[in-house]
Amino acid sequence: MVDTNRIGKNIFLRESSGLVKEFGLKDIASLNLSNLLFGIGLIYIINDGYLFPNGSMILGTAIAALLGIFPAIVYGMLTHAVGKTYSDYVTVARSSHPALGTAIAISTLFWAWLWAATFVYFFITYALPITLTEIGYFLGIPSLINISTQLTTTPYILGLGILTIVAFIFIAVRSNKALMNIVTISVGLGTLANIIVIISLLMVSHSQFVNIFNSYAARFVSNTNYYSYIISEAQKLGYSSTSFSFYCTLGIVGLAAWTFLYVSVQQYVAAEIKGRAKISLYGTLIPLAISGIISILTIVLFIDKVGLTFINSIDYLANTDPSAYSLPVSPSYFYLASIIANYINPALSILIGIGFITWNFALIPFNFLIGSRVVLALSMDRLLPGFFGAVKENWHTPYASHIINGSLMIVMIIVYSTVGSSLLSLNAVFGNVLAWIIEALVFIFLPFLRKSNMLIKGTIIEKWKIGKFPVFSIASIGWLATLGLIAYLYLTNASFGVNGIPSLVTVSLVTVGGAIYYFLAKLIRQYRDNIDLTLLFKEIPPD
Repeated sequence: MVDTNRIGKNIFLRESSGLVKEFGLKDIASLNLSNLLFGIGLIYIINDGYLFPNGSMILGTAIAALLGIFPAIVYGMLTHAVGKTYSDYVTVARSSHPALGTAIAISTLFWAWLWAATFVYFFITYALPITLTEIGYFLGIPSLINISTQLTTTPYILGLGILTIVAFIFIAVRSNKALMNIVTISVGLGTLANIIVIISLLMVSHSQFVNIFNSYAARFVSNTNYYSYIISEAQKLGYSSTSFSFYCTLGIVGLAAWTFLYVSVQQYVAAEIKGRAKISLYGTLIPLAISGIISILTIVLFIDKVGLTFINSIDYLANTDPSAYSLPVSPSYFYLASIIANYINPALSILIGIGFITWNFALIPFNFLIGSRVVLALSMDRLLPGFFGAVKENWHTPYASHIINGSLMIVMIIVYSTVGSSLLSLNAVFGNVLAWIIEALVFIFLPFLRKSNMLIKGTIIEKWKIGKFPVFSIASIGWLATLGLIAYLYLTNASFGVNGIPSLVTVSLVTVGGAIYYFLAKLIRQYRDNIDLTLLFKEIPPD
């Protein structure tokens, strides 16, 4: 018989997490929507679609959005049933083996540091300079163009990157709600920008876009029909599109996975959600619907108004032979939409630029929220030193984990500024996919595992069934199949940039290293503190 009182007082870091319930539906929906991040995800679909020229952007995106229903149900139900900090880690560690739970936690933490560095890097070197350049040319302000050029140099990247992270450390230490509000405002402005993109596209015909684009390009090139020139030059360099290919369409699914696999992160802060049982499923399904509708509508309009051949050609040209591309800004869909919006009203193009910035900005506070909860959950389970889980009592913030996470994000920024690449972030996607595969395998059998009774007995995971089969298990099977498809695409197609030896070794070492870390931590606790961690994982951590 396990001595529950002894476990609660002597093995867990403390009897309470120190966090409070302060997040509502608006907060959770914003948090999940920020992770879906369709505003940036569309860049991968629309602007990297040339990698799969015979695929259907519309169909591929629709498939990815529909597949997102599986994780939306899985993590919505999990949050509803297991209201703990980082609920998926808590569930896997106690229902299967602590080493598996630790593996997904360490993997999640490592890739969260990379994600934070990715978006700080993109914010400084991509979103901000592109927007300043656009505004500079649209409004005739050369000083903004000069500033944008300086931002892409290493000293500015490192300086602004470190200052940004340090600023967020101070905010995070002081207030969870302030971090969440920054996420909400950033996502709100980003979503507004995407709505303006849609409205701008609706207000022009294809022929009008061609004329608007050629008129704009005339500032930088002598060719009066630069639209047609781009298509012909891309074809000379080797771009071609023949008949529809379902395999290429699956390639688009792989690009769209960057967005739609990340339908839920609410389970990280499940213990802090007010009215958790009422809003958990809404918190995942509503953002997924918003992201899917806006993404598909944007793609449909871009193909209709801009032209699929031109979209693929301009991106192919810019990436294959940058010297042949003469415009001052890389050809993102935000940039092309800004050209249209500026023709309609310059204020609209500025709003699009601001939204482009805030989409990148949103993931910085987001990763502070998520990374800190991973560290706190591991600390509560004695897998990290006690200080890592320290919580400021009057502010109810895990201040120590914010400082630690912020410091390691700075390290990642230094790494990213050296080897930065838009495809580097797809390594993080693949790393996340491996962690989710572990979770999905456990979740399929969760309703049937005896060890899971302490977590799910009497909850919707146990009660909701279709016939004799738990809905949770059915959704988890769909989730595992989705992850298997994405893993297959990433491993068999070099276009994603993640199946090289360095990438595969890194992803594998991070995941396997997490499992090994558990056994090392177990030995240290046993011999140094005389604590048997196996007893701890037979109980539920405190709120």
